Amino acid sequence: MKTDLHGATVSLAPQRPALQEQLLQVRHQCTQCQRCVVECQFLKNYGDPKRIADGYDPAENYHLGLPFECSLCGLCTAVCPDGVNPVPMFLEMRRETFDRGEGAYPEHRGLQGYEKKGTSQRFSWYALPENCDTIFFPGCGLPGTRPEQTLKAFEVLQRSVPNAGIVLDCCTKPSHDLGKEKYFHAMFGELKEFLCGHGIKTVLVACPNCDKVFTEYGPEFETTTIYEFLDAGELPETGNVSGTVNVHDPCVSRFSGKVHEAVRSLAEKKGLSVVETRHSRETTLCCGEGGAVGCISPELARGWARKRTGEADGSRTVTYCAGCAHHLGVHGPTNHILDLVFTPEAALADKANVSRAPLTYFNRLRLKKTLKKNVAATVTRERTFTAGEEATGGLLKKLAILAIVVSAIVAVRATGFTEYFDQEKLRVLIEGYGMLAPIIYMAIYCIAPALFLPGLPISIVGAILFGPVMGVAYTISSASVGACVAFLVSRYLARGWIESKLKSPRWRHLDEQVQKHGWKMVAFTRLIPLFPFNLLNYAFGLTRVKFSHYALATLLFMLPGTIAFITFSSSLLDVIRGKISPTFLLGLGLMVLVSLMPMFHKRYKAKREVRAQQAAPSRPCYSFKKSLKVKTAVFAGISLVVAAGFFLVNHYFWAVNAHVYTAEFHLMFLLKNLQAANLELFTDYFKPMGTSLNGFVLLLLANLFQGFWLPFSKPILVTAQVGAQGLMVGLLFSYLSLLLSGILSFGFARFLLGDIRPLLRNGKTGPPKNGRSRLMTLGLPVAAALPWLPLSVMPMLAGVLRVPLAQTSVLMGCGLLLRIVILMLIPSLFI
Repeated sequence: MKTDLHGATVSLAPQRPALQEQLLQVRHQCTQCQRCVVECQFLKNYGDPKRIADGYDPAENYHLGLPFECSLCGLCTAVCPDGVNPVPMFLEMRRETFDRGEGAYPEHRGLQGYEKKGTSQRFSWYALPENCDTIFFPGCGLPGTRPEQTLKAFEVLQRSVPNAGIVLDCCTKPSHDLGKEKYFHAMFGELKEFLCGHGIKTVLVACPNCDKVFTEYGPEFETTTIYEFLDAGELPETGNVSGTVNVHDPCVSRFSGKVHEAVRSLAEKKGLSVVETRHSRETTLCCGEGGAVGCISPELARGWARKRTGEADGSRTVTYCAGCAHHLGVHGPTNHILDLVFTPEAALADKANVSRAPLTYFNRLRLKKTLKKNVAATVTRERTFTAGEEATGGLLKKLAILAIVVSAIVAVRATGFTEYFDQEKLRVLIEGYGMLAPIIYMAIYCIAPALFLPGLPISIVGAILFGPVMGVAYTISSASVGACVAFLVSRYLARGWIESKLKSPRWRHLDEQVQKHGWKMVAFTRLIPLFPFNLLNYAFGLTRVKFSHYALATLLFMLPGTIAFITFSSSLLDVIRGKISPTFLLGLGLMVLVSLMPMFHKRYKAKREVRAQQAAPSRPCYSFKKSLKVKTAVFAGISLVVAAGFFLVNHYFWAVNAHVYTAEFHLMFLLKNLQAANLELFTDYFKPMGTSLNGFVLLLLANLFQGFWLPFSKPILVTAQVGAQGLMVGLLFSYLSLLLSGILSFGFARFLLGDIRPLLRNGKTGPPKNGRSRLMTLGLPVAAALPWLPLSVMPMLAGVLRVPLAQTSVLMGCGLLLRIVILMLIPSLFI
């Protein structure tokens, strides 16, 4: 017995008798020989099975979430000299978590949604011909990723068994592994009852998970795999291929010896020789996604995939699980065995027709339509049984909200109410309240994160009322203060209550990552929002990160997203009134860029892992031919966009020409007066623009012109900005515009001249001495700091040397600070 956070007495004993039995069995049988620990990263992290069983306490969130990091792969069972099988214990732990109402982790929603689509009326299809007693059950993954191969496999089956049927449905193995025992038995039981009721005796499966489910929970059927059937029959004629492959046996099939032999035989019949890896057959490794581990612990899942790919040692992998083929394919050349059976030449050339989400959903619907048309079935059905779990109607809710928003916009425009949405009138009204308006806005935003209030509508209001520049200033400062308030509340006032609410295992991983990386983890999660903002503030309060590091990282790394959103939102009223402004287009572009950052990060990590695993020193990491192709494609794309824009503007949006002429006037003014170094005229030019976005963009363009078109003209822009906007605002605007123009210059140089260094160094692309040379640590900042040198010198040099962008930004930022100080202290030397 123990006391919980509220003083109540709770029992440490698990509720499930089956779990008690499994815990007792592991405690008595496990000798702690550590054989399984050596093989499994999960057990390396948390200890051997006996240690986990001895310390298991279902009253703690830690133990409730722990089993969801076990992939349930059974490798521990395969290597145990005493035959101990801990997998049922971890599965029962998951069921215990679910029975206690704690297993509905948000990280699993995507997987469960995928499963529900598979069992839904829209995606399911049963086609049973007359006298049908044999069906093909391809599962969820194969029809989505490889509909053509699925159809070909069924056609081969029909040639031998003319009355064979097909069932497009889901075996609900995901729910089984997540611990949703009642739901799984209800769904699979209904499926089994229907098949038995219509005389089905033999089930041919393509998915190893379906094989496991039908074998274990469907003893009424004779279950075999389509691979065994194909191996026993005559394969379709294809071209001859040759080569060496290794076979990855899905972990769920580790003890299915007949399937192992059939798949290897199929590969050999196609002319391929099979080489066994260190872990194969009974001791096969998990691909990384077994047991939905990737949802909770992506790093652990990637570790399994890296280990498996490392054992492949660059050779092509063949597997018979669509999920394994997908996840291992990210790390190295991988094919599904059906790719080799039906299209071997395309498969070995990495040109097999394999789809990814969201096309997989369309493929399943297309396959269903084809089967409806071509299979002469006497019994058909679309599944409507839901086991008591009704659909949430998430899509309908989103469509309803969208319809309401569109209707509101149409109504506002139709009634002439748009005159009350004039942004300038609203801002004049707000200015009448003086400093009271921004103070009230910032006060509300400061308490919003602590009260779990959504910041989105508050940010929109701030953007509309205060504009893009001051809106960003007020929002970033108040949001940072609000995040700090929540952090302090979590750390000092309500730690126990917060811990009881953050139940997902991913929050524990956040703590581990903070211990490992410190403030960098704060910066990463602010820049790439993987967690809900309000919850994240409280979660960081439970970690050991320093408050000063947390506050500074929050302020700096929330800034890009804040700038994008405020810039976009500040012009929403103009959009409602039917006016598309440059600010809106800029904000929209920034929003798209920020929203794509998680995808870019994911692809970057995947590519970095692939490069780390490919131990092929003879293979150059740089290709001048490929670089030229990329540059050609980029230039062609830009040309097409410019041509399309020119055509559309001149034929359909001629009113935009007025903006083009205005922009042309400003550009000519900048060029003429930069060349003449007319400080007084520049000061008068920038003064009426204030802190507007237009003023900042024009200053940025002026710096770019001075850096490239007029590199040796007098550096008057900093002095002009200070004279126009005052000391603080002028210096801030000047620094930001110089830094951004330098980053853009670096990008141009890296793209246009980045081939020089690897060509001179035989394909080596890294920076000099990995960034430790004096040229980089001293020379580049000095080049940026000296006003006598054109601004473009430093970033172009960094681009040619292929210095990383982050390092270039830091070095250039330091140099530009000194550059501005020099220009302010001794302007007479330059003007």
